[in-house]
Amino acid sequence: MLHKDNIPKICEVTGKKIFHTESEAKKRSNEINKENKKSGIKTKLRLYKCPDCNKYHLSSMNKHQQKHVEKFHKDLNYRNEFRERNFIKRESQYWNKKFGIDND
Repeated sequence: MLHKDNIPKICEVTGKKIFHTESEAKKRSNEINKENKKSGIKTKLRLYKCPDCNKYHLSSMNKHQQKHVEKFHKDLNYRNEFRERNFIKRESQYWNKKFGIDND
């Protein structure tokens, strides 16, 4: 039977496992990265400090991707512009394909 202190804590916002210290998160990311490398998995985990719970989590996103996600969630104008750009891109691809227009 697991003692209640041994049950992994989960961030209520992200749903990710909480590491209470940076060193704990770094140790676990190194273990997983080593296992992945042996298995031929190219994904590399990194740690980051969660702005919501103020603890550490692991992520396969690089810092640039993480900043994009954070900005996407916090900035309504950025989110709307991003969605608009993607909508225009999808519509252009659809109509170009429909009419046989080659963009190359």
